[in-house]
Amino acid sequence: MKKIILSLQAKLMFVISLLILSVLSVLSFLYFMDNLKEKETQLTNKIIVKSTIADQIKHQENLATDYAIWDDMYMFVQLQDKNWLKTNIDPIINSYNKDMIWIYNNDGNNIYSLQPKGKEIINPNLLKNLKGKCGSFFVFIDSIPTHVSWSIITKTADAHRNLPGIGYFFVAEYWDKDFISSLQKKTGLKVVVHKLTDNYHKTKESFSIIDYDLMDIHANKTAFVSFQLSYVDYSRDLIFIGSLIIGIVGFLLFWIYIKRNISTPMAVVNKALKTGNIDILKSIESNRLDNEWKTLINLVRDDFNKTKQLEEQTALLEEQKKTLEEQKKTLEEQKKTLEKQTKELNDQIETQNNFFNIIAHDVSSPFNAIIGFSRMLLEEGDTYSHEEQRQFIEMINTSSTNTHNLLTHLLEWARLQTGRLQVSKTKFDVSKVIEGLVSFHLPSAMHRKVNLISDIKKPYIVNADEAMITATIRNIISNAIKFTQSKGTVMISAIKNDNNLEIVISDNGKGMSPDILNALFRIGGNVISEDMSNNKGTGLGLILCKEFVERNGGKIWVESKLEEGSTFYFTIPLAT
Repeated sequence: MKKIILSLQAKLMFVISLLILSVLSVLSFLYFMDNLKEKETQLTNKIIVKSTIADQIKHQENLATDYAIWDDMYMFVQLQDKNWLKTNIDPIINSYNKDMIWIYNNDGNNIYSLQPKGKEIINPNLLKNLKGKCGSFFVFIDSIPTHVSWSIITKTADAHRNLPGIGYFFVAEYWDKDFISSLQKKTGLKVVVHKLTDNYHKTKESFSIIDYDLMDIHANKTAFVSFQLSYVDYSRDLIFIGSLIIGIVGFLLFWIYIKRNISTPMAVVNKALKTGNIDILKSIESNRLDNEWKTLINLVRDDFNKTKQLEEQTALLEEQKKTLEEQKKTLEEQKKTLEKQTKELNDQIETQNNFFNIIAHDVSSPFNAIIGFSRMLLEEGDTYSHEEQRQFIEMINTSSTNTHNLLTHLLEWARLQTGRLQVSKTKFDVSKVIEGLVSFHLPSAMHRKVNLISDIKKPYIVNADEAMITATIRNIISNAIKFTQSKGTVMISAIKNDNNLEIVISDNGKGMSPDILNALFRIGGNVISEDMSNNKGTGLGLILCKEFVERNGGKIWVESKLEEGSTFYFTIPLAT
C-alpha cells in the first residue's frame, strides 16, 4: 500500500511541476503580447503622424481656396475697398488664428497684408512659378519654417473652369514652438523641424524615426520634420524567449507522460469499444501499465461480452418489431382502401338520391303545368280570348322545351356515370365550332336584344371530343343570353396558354350570388336561378359541362358578381 501511495505522490509532484512550467509559459506569452501591443501602438503612431500633417496642410489649402473663390473677394480685388476688407475679412481671418494673410493682383502688387512680415517673399518671379489653381509650399521666414497656401482669386461660378483669375490669395502659418507643441499633443511624440543643412543623427533615444519632407515652391525638399519614437527595450524579449523555451520543454515532458500513461492506453480501449475487437487490447497489456488500467481492460472484456449478448437480443426484438410494423402498415392500407370505397359508395348513393330528387321535382313540376294549361284549354277554351289561349300555348311550349332539355341533360349525365358515353378525341378547329354556335344563337340573342360577339379571328386546332366541347360552348352561350338583360353583351374570346387553349365567355347580365357560385358544378347543389324571362334553371347543364371539360383533360371555372355579370373559363388541350 505504501509503495502505491509513494508512486501516486511521485506522479502528483511530476504533474504539479509540469503545471508550474505551463503557467510560466502562459505568463511569458502574455508578456510577449503586451510587448507586441506596444509595437503595434508605435506603428499606429506613424499613421497618426502622417494623417495629422496631411490634414493640417489640406485644411489651410481649403481655407485659401474658400476665400479666393468668394465673389465679394473678387469685387474687393477690383475695387480695393479697405473699409470693406477690415469689416468682412479681418475678423474672419483672425478667427482662424493664421499668422499672415497677403492678397496680390496679377501684376504682383500687394493690395492687402494682415502681417507685413514675410510679404517680401512674394514677387512677380514667384507668382510665375505657381502652377494650377491652388497649392502649398514651405519657406523660412526669420529662420522659422512657414507653411504658405495659395489660391487664384476668381468668381464662384468660375471656380471649376479653366479660366485665369485676377489675383492671388495667400495664407501663411509659422511652424514655430507653439505649432510644434500642438503637433506633439496630437501625436504624443517628440517633434523636431530640421533644415537640410542640419547635422542630424539618430540617437538611442530616437531608435525609430518618422520623417516628413517639406517642399519649397519648386517642389524641392527644403526641410523635414522628424517624429521621434520611444526606444524599444528588446532585452525583455530575451527573458520571454528563455521562459518560452523552458515552457516548451515542460510541455513536451508533460505531453510524453500523458501520451504514454493515459492517451495511448485510452485510445486503444476506445478503439476496442468502437470496433468490438477486444484482441487489440493485447497490444498494451505487454506495456508496464498501472493496476487501474489492467482492471479497466478486464472490465472492458466483460462489458464487451455482455454487450454482444444484448445486441443479439436487440436484433431479435428489432426483427419482431419490423414484422409488426409491416403488419400494421398493411392493416392501415386496407383501412384506407375501405374508407375510400365507403366514401365513393356514399357519394354514389348521395348522387343517385339527388338524381331521383331532380326527377321527382324538376321533371314532374313542368308536366303539372303542361297538364293544367292543356286541361283548361280543352274544358274551358271557348271562354278565353285568342290572346289568352296563345299565352297558355306559349307556357305549354316553354315547359315542354325546358322539360325536354332537362331530360336530355339527365340522360347524358346518366350515360356518363354508367360509362356508356365514351370520349372520342379528334383534332378540329374550335373557332369554326364557335362560329357556327354564334350563328345558331344569333336569332335568340336578337329576339332578347342582346349583343352576341365573337372576338376569335384565327383558327385554333385542339385535340378533344368535338361533340362534348360543342355541347359545353352551346350550354354556356345559351345561359349567358338567357341571364343577360336587354341591350346587354355576351363576348366570346380565346387565349393561347402554353399547351392549352383557354375559352372565355363573359356577359354583363344578372350575375350570381356567392351561394349560387359555391353550389355550381355539383349535382344536388340546389342551384335554382331565374333568367331574364323568370324561367328557373337547375344548373344540371353546367354539371355536364364540367364533366365534358374534365374528361377532355381541361378545367372549368367561373367568376361572377351580382348585378355585374359572369365570366366562364374553360381550357382545352391544343393539338401537337
